[in-house]
Amino acid sequence: MSYNGLKVAFLHPRLEGGGAERVSLTTARLFSKWGIHSTFIGSKHNPNEFVLPEGFNAEIYCLPNQETFYTEDNKAALIDYLAEQNIRIAFACYMEGQFFEDWRKYSSCKLVYWNHSKPFWEMSYRLELGELQAKYSIKKWIEWNLLGYKGKTRNSEQYQRLKEEHLRDIHLFDKYIVLCPEYKAEIAKALSLTEEEKRKVISMTNTIEIEAAPNLNKRKEIVYVGRLSLAPKRFDRLLNVWREIQDKLPDWELKFYGAGPDEWIFHKLVRKYRLKRIHLCGYETDLKRIYNDAAIICMTSSFEGWPMVLVEAQSSGVVPISFDCCAGVESIIGASQCAGRLVKPFDLKAYADTLLELCQNDTLRHNLQQACLTKRLDYAPDINDDRWKKLFDELLISDNCHENSGK
Repeated sequence: MSYNGLKVAFLHPRLEGGGAERVSLTTARLFSKWGIHSTFIGSKHNPNEFVLPEGFNAEIYCLPNQETFYTEDNKAALIDYLAEQNIRIAFACYMEGQFFEDWRKYSSCKLVYWNHSKPFWEMSYRLELGELQAKYSIKKWIEWNLLGYKGKTRNSEQYQRLKEEHLRDIHLFDKYIVLCPEYKAEIAKALSLTEEEKRKVISMTNTIEIEAAPNLNKRKEIVYVGRLSLAPKRFDRLLNVWREIQDKLPDWELKFYGAGPDEWIFHKLVRKYRLKRIHLCGYETDLKRIYNDAAIICMTSSFEGWPMVLVEAQSSGVVPISFDCCAGVESIIGASQCAGRLVKPFDLKAYADTLLELCQNDTLRHNLQQACLTKRLDYAPDINDDRWKKLFDELLISDNCHENSGK
């Protein structure tokens, strides 16, 4: 089947420089080679972070209400725009069920949900956010520990309600994309999916543009790349680790790239722990510049989906170390730790010992660097070609059948 002239859309609440947005850009670049036109739709666009490459078969459309994506005026504008532009497939990269449920009543556009996190991440996030807020606020501590908020968040009713929402979403969308086969298996088991429902769920590996000849002569730099929010990124764990090993690594520096609502906690902990050779470098749009110099990238999150910073770092010969917090991270680094280092969650001493070994053992780091350059081929843009074509064929054939049956 030819896809020349097909129009698709990627829906993001905000068009910024996050991992999900970078995946959409890489995917649209692939689609462009097949003659597919992509439109990126969001309520707000940050032109400094989200930039379309020149000659790209794509455009950006901002919805009228820039405060939040999920409003009635944005819904109406979105329905009209998709119809006017004859966009036949939309990829929703964030979820608000009622918004899309209402939309389905008025739009014939095929709808695909692209889950960029691990299944049922909401429960993990709510629990961690509650614990952390209680740690830094007396009011939140009282609410969490004395007024029963902790028990309400942990109870089985919450989890059951979340499972019901996920099952509703699988029925609501034409296809449901997850980031690795393990996530599909987890969803299928938790929701007791039928064979027909399982066929809606597709595993699609996130891809990157492979750098031809990355610099392998690295500086003694350890980097953290991500949002400065405690839940779920937990940058405070890395600060604790650095406190334990900084005096043993006098030639090494630790650099943080990112911004976020908990930056004040970062500065507070740096002062409290009297940390040395640590730099907060702010948000950086040119990640290749970071990875050109860095030797090691650290991740200390409580959970992730398929962290693009690890994949992009590997592609530049930067060795990753992370807690073994989800199937996505394990898949990237390898269960045998062939392309990085995995640490038992959330053992700070084991993390510190592993990071110290990576810094001090040049041979180990060099061998892992070479393994990363091999592993990055698993993320080449064309690895999903057959999956994408199968998805398009199924959606467009069913769309044509529906149109013909209505004549």
